Amino acid sequence: MAAKGCVKDCTQMGAFPSAGGKRLLVQQHRLTSARNVKIEPCSNPSQHRKIPLRWVLIVPFLLEIFATVGLIGYLSFKNGQRAVDDLATQLRNEVSNRIDQHLQDYFDTSLLINQINSEAIQLELIYKLKVKQLVV
Repeated sequence: MAAKGCVKDCTQMGAFPSAGGKRLLVQQHRLTSARNVKIEPCSNPSQHRKIPLRWVLIVPFLLEIFATVGLIGYLSFKNGQRAVDDLATQLRNEVSNRIDQHLQDYFDTSLLINQINSEAIQLELIYKLKVKQLVV
């Protein structure tokens, strides 16, 4: 009766092959008393929790893919930030240069107008009376 219990327990664990005359594993039992039978757990390699081959092959591959994608994403993000910073610097420099050019044109024009008026006054093309009216 004790042997049947072990055989039943071991078959539930998958210790016995289905067919083909392969060996059967039978556990030895110790009697603790005449009435009680102690069944020891089957010491069978199939009792240990095994990791399926599918997991062994897939998990490292997935970890490698996620690590690669993460690294590429991080590097792309940093490269994008650097490109945006460079573009912003170029735009700032261009706007600054255009403002300088417009101010230079404005001041050159006003300087030219003052020189023309000064020469016109010296040549008495504009009378001093009108100059006082222009100033006021």
